[in-house]
Amino acid sequence: MVHEPDERALFRSLGDDAHRAHLPEPGELRRRSDRRTAVRAAVGTVAAVVAVAGIAVTANGLTRSAGLEPVGTPTVSPTVSETIHSSPPPEVISAQAWLGKDDLGFALGGRDTADVLAPCGRSPLVSDQFDGSPHSEATRLGNYHSPGTPAVNTPDGTIAQTIVVMGSEKDAAALWFLMQEAVKDCPEESELESGAVRYSLEEPPTATSGARADRAMLIKVSTSFEYLFGSPPDSGPAYIDSYVVVVQVGDAVTFLELRGWEASTTHLADVERLTRLATARLLDWRA
Repeated sequence: MVHEPDERALFRSLGDDAHRAHLPEPGELRRRSDRRTAVRAAVGTVAAVVAVAGIAVTANGLTRSAGLEPVGTPTVSPTVSETIHSSPPPEVISAQAWLGKDDLGFALGGRDTADVLAPCGRSPLVSDQFDGSPHSEATRLGNYHSPGTPAVNTPDGTIAQTIVVMGSEKDAAALWFLMQEAVKDCPEESELESGAVRYSLEEPPTATSGARADRAMLIKVSTSFEYLFGSPPDSGPAYIDSYVVVVQVGDAVTFLELRGWEASTTHLADVERLTRLATARLLDWRA
């Protein structure tokens, strides 16, 4: 007499196999065709287990007879046949990667040599920690309007956007961390007069579900009013704050440096808005 397997033992076996299934890391998932629905990889694995479970349970007639004893334990080994590919590093930065007139209210200027914040003279672009030089890099300068500012008004601030594409995600992450370490090692500018410029890491801009970077960092740059203009302010703060955002997506890193117009206040709402837009553009390009 052939005994049918107990469905409870079958489910326990399936559960063990599901736990052994390999789920890719977030960085791997972002390289797939639809990064914003990367959870489909996990769903696919679970679906394979459920499908097999459904067949087994149907064959067993959904019976729960206490007298049945399992003969052998079926083994289910879900596999993922999808091959992951990443885009090759481009020699030219696509126009879609840059913030545009719809984002800023102004068009960014032409491309210049990459130039980013270098606390105490330490630029993250100059390092022997990379496997090779960046494949492509450039800086564009421009102005921006806050939402609701009439087009005829003077800008609300200036912006410098730099995009650097490295040879790999590992090198891009190294670039991001070098910028972080440069800020940590230089809380106060040492090449200028004491207290002229101060650097600090702040809480990064809030990500949205549709524009989530691998890494995001917000740097506050506080510059002495007296250092800029030669005398203390008659009123108002002694320091003028500007902000630099560093965002990594895959093998690319973008730097956004925002300053208020003519030493006015730089609003964090503008920093967060432009960071989200720049991140979305980078995701669309390097996905």
